[in-house]
Formats: sequence, C-alpha cells, structure tokens
Amino acid sequence: MKTKNRTIPALIITAVVIVNSLTACGGQSSTDSQDPEVLEQKADQGDIDAMYDLGYNYLMGNGVEIDYDKAYEYFNKAADNGKAQAYGAVGYCYQNGLGVETDLDKMLEYYQKGADAGDKTAQHDLGYFYETGIYVEQDLDQALKYYQLSSDQDYPESTFNLGFMYYRGYGVEQDYGKAIECYRRAADQGLPVAIFAVGDCYYLGNGVEKDIKQAKKWYKKALKAGYEPDEEDKSHLSDVLGEEWMN
Repeated sequence: MKTKNRTIPALIITAVVIVNSLTACGGQSSTDSQDPEVLEQKADQGDIDAMYDLGYNYLMGNGVEIDYDKAYEYFNKAADNGKAQAYGAVGYCYQNGLGVETDLDKMLEYYQKGADAGDKTAQHDLGYFYETGIYVEQDLDQALKYYQLSSDQDYPESTFNLGFMYYRGYGVEQDYGKAIECYRRAADQGLPVAIFAVGDCYYLGNGVEKDIKQAKKWYKKALKAGYEPDEEDKSHLSDVLGEEWMN
C-alpha cells in the first residue's frame, strides 16, 4: 500500500493522499446560479458565497477566462467577510503566487485562519504541514490535532492519514485496530487508497484476522475505484488475485 499518496496544492507532490491543485480551495459553494454576471451582481450586494464562487471560477476558468488577479481579489473579499473556505483559498494564492506575490508567512496565516474558522480542507493541509515538517517545524501532536478536526467533519483524506499514523505508530502508539477503523471510514466515503488499505489489513492480518477472501474483495474494489498500485502493492495483488490481476 502506498504509504501516502497525497498532494499539497501545486507546489509539492509527494506519495499519498490529498488535496489536488485545482480542488485545494475546498470546492465551490452552493449558490443559486454559477452564471458570472449573476454572481457578480450577488457579490456586489455582499453575497460572500458568490464572492467565493467567482474566485473559484476565475481560478479554474469555469465559464470565464482564467484570471488569477480576479481569483485572489474575490477570495480575499470573501475572506474579509468571514467565509471560512475563503481563508484557505487566499492562503493557496499566497502559496503559489496567484494574483499576489508568493508569501509563505501569509500562506500559513490564512491556512491557520481557515482551520480556526472550521474549514476542514485548511485543517487537513495544516495537519499535513505539521506531519511532514513542510513550511513549519514538524509537530506530530499538531498533525494529529488538525487531522482529527478535519476527520470529524468527514474529510476522508484526513481520516485516512489518521489511520496511517496509527498503523505506523507515527506520533502515537501503534494501534492496528484504530488504523483499520479509520481506513474503513475513509473507504466508505470512496477513497481508493483507503479501500486498498483495508484489503492490505486483511492480507497481512493487521487489526483483523487474516482473510484472503476479504483481501481479494477489497483489492478488487480499490482497483475498480481507480487505485494505482505501487510495486509492493502489485506483489500483494499478484499473491491474492494471481492471473486475474496479471490480466
């Protein structure tokens, strides 16, 4: 199983789970219309969801040409008006120099604001920063704290990462039972790496009784969900699925 196949918005790509560069801002809010003209009217009237959605659309090029200056402008307006998601989006802009000069201190400031305001994506990213020591001094207690906060809001990548830390005894006492509990929760939300991790637990007998039939079931489910195995994974798949996997 990949130890971690995560992505940190645009600047850093490492092995494990997470936020990709185009969804790092937490996705769009639900407004009545995504028409740019309607959103601009709503934004001018003080609708913070419309401000955020305009920023997202300009970032992604949804219905408009990509314009990072406008993306930053609208994200910043939404943040100034207290939209939790927008703090992380502004942090993302500072991280990658989109519409503003790259400033990692500002990036961390806004991710922290987002996490404090309850945004699960910002909480997840802070957890990853603290786990890996990227941008901040490594602090596994803080990593666990922010992953837990995010996981409590059903963010599957954070739930998986909590499981991984328990599985490896990383910052906590090793506990395969807690690990597979987290893996199952994230798997139930459709996260491919978590689905494979459940299969691995059955294959290895970690946290559950070894059960090759269950391992086969979960491995096949992970592959169907789009999981891309590494070399170690391929060895496990070959043992369990045999020619079925090779074909």
